[in-house]
Amino acid sequence: MRSATSKTDHRFDLPALPAGVVSLDGQVVGTDHPSWLLRSSADGGKLLALKWSRLDDSAILTQCTRYLVKLFLADKISRKKARTIENDFRMFFRFQGWLRSIRRSSFEWSDLTEGIARGYLAHGLKHTADKGNDFSRLARNCCLLGRRGYWGDSVSELFGFGLEALDL
Repeated sequence: MRSATSKTDHRFDLPALPAGVVSLDGQVVGTDHPSWLLRSSADGGKLLALKWSRLDDSAILTQCTRYLVKLFLADKISRKKARTIENDFRMFFRFQGWLRSIRRSSFEWSDLTEGIARGYLAHGLKHTADKGNDFSRLARNCCLLGRRGYWGDSVSELFGFGLEALDL
């Protein structure tokens, strides 16, 4: 297992991940487990598992970047349906796979450039059935990461995250 290293570990500038969060439909999701489990609907439905080991194994996203994704999705669980959370998680996994395919050895949000964004969009349009949907999710989620200021100081100040890269 290869692990990407962070230039500066900002996790300590961010709050601790809560042990559990309550989903939009009232499910309690244990975020202190290696896999976060939630049902596609509160009355049953398919059991969805966000297996964090998938992002950790041969990581391209730095440890700090993966931690920020966890904080972001933990917060988003209370506002969005379970399938949206699963789709966002899977998009981050596919983004990491694409970064690996272009031979990136590590990635932090501050590394996001217009070239990387355009490359990911072009890949999605040419090589996936979703035809750019992953890029749309990435752009939307990155804008939320940079603008919401979930955790006190804005993420853009903590990580040098440039939203101008997404102004295509």
